[in-house]
Amino acid sequence: MSGDDGITVHAVEEAAKYVSGKIKDVVKIAIMCSSDLDIVSEILTIRRCCCIPYHDIPNFPKVVSKKSHQLIFGYFHKLPILIVQGKLHLYQGYTSRQCTMMIHILKALGVDYLFLGNTGVAINTKYQPGDIILINKHVYLMGFPDLYPVDEPLNEKSGPKFANHCPIYDKKLLLKSKDILTKDLEFQDKLHVGTYAYLTGPNYATVAEVKFLNARNVDVIGMCIVPEVLAAKRCGMKVLAFSLITSVFVNNYDNDSESCHDDIIQISNERSLLMKVFLEKLISFLCDSEENHLLSKY
Repeated sequence: MSGDDGITVHAVEEAAKYVSGKIKDVVKIAIMCSSDLDIVSEILTIRRCCCIPYHDIPNFPKVVSKKSHQLIFGYFHKLPILIVQGKLHLYQGYTSRQCTMMIHILKALGVDYLFLGNTGVAINTKYQPGDIILINKHVYLMGFPDLYPVDEPLNEKSGPKFANHCPIYDKKLLLKSKDILTKDLEFQDKLHVGTYAYLTGPNYATVAEVKFLNARNVDVIGMCIVPEVLAAKRCGMKVLAFSLITSVFVNNYDNDSESCHDDIIQISNERSLLMKVFLEKLISFLCDSEENHLLSKY
């Protein structure tokens, strides 16, 4: 394996074996949200059985953040669920393979469905704070030269050498999510389906960059989701991703306003119950759907 970040087939298998020994069940669904949405994972209606801190997982990268980083295992009714609390970011100094090691661990555990959520900044002026976007396309321009080196053993094990990313976001999950949010939760006036652009951070986008992205019909920007999505797609998972809008970018050089983290947390708290119910209804749909035979035994 190229590079010296320690992310090898053996490292992933050893990490997955440790987690499997703790949870003692086969997990088909995982939920992975950014730290700004921790409140959603905290209030999900699951019977919690164990928490596994990242620092206990063999071979997992050392976490530099003081925020919670752990796997939460429990049951939604009778269905085993894994909640991934805490993401690793490129701007923290990790390699992209380190940022996505958890995805490979999840796949080794048997996960087939991955729900990803974060907070994002709208550059589409029709969006407002508190809106939610279901992501059906994404843009990333820098590429990840260390994410999928050709002929690397880990990637050969994960999936085809040249992964097909069209479509990358599961259409059935998107349609059902839209149905739940509009019909069941009556959120149609603040719901969008659109394009997300990944920026590595930690600096915010410049006006010139946003104008460039506007010209390519990008709606929302953020600093995560895409690396995890690419890894999950290569692993053969069905992926749903959404972003809670916490601010709208003002596209001119005279504006000197800055987003306040307290505002982000406030909006996350205000939308936490809605996102909780949304995710629980989506999980219930997978349990009840006859076509999802993988979940039928539950």
